[in-house]
Amino acid sequence: MTFDNNQQVGHAIANGAIGAFLGVFRDPDLDDQARQATANVRCIGIGPDYAVADGEAFQYFWGGVAQLKLGGTVVRGDRLKTDANGKGVTLATGGSEIQNVIGLAQRSGVDGDVIPVQIELWQEQPGEYLS
Repeated sequence: MTFDNNQQVGHAIANGAIGAFLGVFRDPDLDDQARQATANVRCIGIGPDYAVADGEAFQYFWGGVAQLKLGGTVVRGDRLKTDANGKGVTLATGGSEIQNVIGLAQRSGVDGDVIPVQIELWQEQPGEYLS
């Protein structure tokens, strides 16, 4: 597991398999369990640098800088959300759907790259900040 300065770590049990370097979200029915993120879900953080099996305990990062796998082209400074596979993608800039931010890209990259991300867990509607 890669540790960066000021990382804050939480613990959970995997409810389903979770891939390496992907967003995770809290299982709505089970407080101590987490799942691999889906499209634009409100994440609790970024999972570890190894795949996690169903039922396995793991640590996730909810603050600081962590590594996130990308699901498309990203430019350094972009705010990111998760795609259907838990990978980081740039937020939508139009429309009315609330965007669930997982972090701020610290480096540019393309689909499949793993980049450092400043974890920022909040919501935004295109054009305005919601918290």
